Amino acid sequence: MTDNRSPAASECATPPDDSVAELRRRYAGADLVLFLGAGVSLSAGLPGWEALLHHLTVEMWESRLGEPSAAQDAEAFARLFSQVFGGFPIISGRYIRKALGDGFQERVRAIIYSQPDPTSVLLQAITRLCLPERGSGGIRAVVSYNYDDLLEVHLQRHGIRFRSIAGEGDSPRPSELPIYHVHGYLPRDGSLDNRSELVFAEDAYHTQFLDPYGWANITQLNLLREHTGLFVGSSMTDPNLRRLLDVAHRHRSGRAHYAILRSPSLEEIAPTGGEGREDARAAAFVRTFRDIQEDALEDLGIRVVWVESFADVPALLDCIRHS
Repeated sequence: MTDNRSPAASECATPPDDSVAELRRRYAGADLVLFLGAGVSLSAGLPGWEALLHHLTVEMWESRLGEPSAAQDAEAFARLFSQVFGGFPIISGRYIRKALGDGFQERVRAIIYSQPDPTSVLLQAITRLCLPERGSGGIRAVVSYNYDDLLEVHLQRHGIRFRSIAGEGDSPRPSELPIYHVHGYLPRDGSLDNRSELVFAEDAYHTQFLDPYGWANITQLNLLREHTGLFVGSSMTDPNLRRLLDVAHRHRSGRAHYAILRSPSLEEIAPTGGEGREDARAAAFVRTFRDIQEDALEDLGIRVVWVESFADVPALLDCIRHS
């Protein structure tokens, strides 16, 4: 089985492995679509799903308890609430959204933009990938599973023309890079309209999963069937995404998509260090884990590009950009 480790930045001039070479060809042919998961926003310091859920749960209890002196109780009740629904976050999300009412989206927006100017080396590398003008190679489109506008802010600073799309009926001009926010969109500034409906709670998940003709599903499916996808910052565990990949894979004549995943490290398997047999067992686990992951994702048309650390991803993206 091919070992698709990412090359370091200094190795970009050397012949890359098969996956990186293919990604370069797709990028040069303007056939590459970026699918950006939560790891991209996390890299810039935005709260992850668990942190966002906790903040909102505390606010839900504060609104119900109704007294400033109840803040400590709200924190304690939020922890208890998470224990009750710990394994079912989209169910607890429904309770939270209902309890916060019309102010729900504004509260989510306030939490995710709690720092003034979030950025990361990863976001900067993604921005560089988007630099070529439309029609001369580069990124065909971006699909974001994040609510935030961090990529848009970075693209605007570099003068890259784009269009953020979060609902049916909107389409980009030929000169614009489309950014499809298929789970909802909360830009930092401006009013929020009904197109910013978030895929946050179980009812929204049900709607997206069960509606094969919804704009978000159709958009993803068309891009997956017609182009080459590169998944960055994604765990590849979302059931709806896996369903769409499965459908698209049956109509793609053997062409693969690609997902950048971090390999488990020996330090994680044996954090105190081992000798002899224990080291060998840890190394065998990592090899077998990677084989199992590759085999399972291959059934969905995904080829894994392994990195040893998330810090390696920006250099890998730069290697794809440089032919």
